Amino acid sequence: MGRIVKQFKNNRAIIDVVVGLPNNQNGIIDIDRNKPMKDCKALIDTGSSMSFISMKLVKELNLIPNGKIGFSNIYDKPKEVNLYEIFLGIKIDEKIRLDFEGKFDVVNNAFLIPIRAGSMDSKVFENEEYEVLLGVPEIAEGHLTISGNAFIFSI
Repeated sequence: MGRIVKQFKNNRAIIDVVVGLPNNQNGIIDIDRNKPMKDCKALIDTGSSMSFISMKLVKELNLIPNGKIGFSNIYDKPKEVNLYEIFLGIKIDEKIRLDFEGKFDVVNNAFLIPIRAGSMDSKVFENEEYEVLLGVPEIAEGHLTISGNAFIFSI
């Protein structure tokens, strides 16, 4: 199990991630190293029912939508947004072992999870350091502990 231990930054839980496209063959999730990837920041948002990525990130990674979903937030009127299947490499504090095709690989400080994220070009990402808003479905893949001015996210 990997974990992140960090202080809150301006009362926000912000983590380092890698975003890219999944290569999901034979039920094994791996990084498609032939596609663009980006190191960026993600905000852990326990009030969001799904994850979102910025339109800037969509453009940088040349992502192609694979569906739509309706949603609303405090800034915008209800609307439909595009959905994208991406991988999120959550950078953790220790090395982990992953099983790819029966072979164990040590991955330096990242735990990969596939996510379906909606795109947003709104005030949620305006003037912020993060480009990913990590919602409850992905947070629930791990365990989030909040204590004082710090948080622990274990996967």
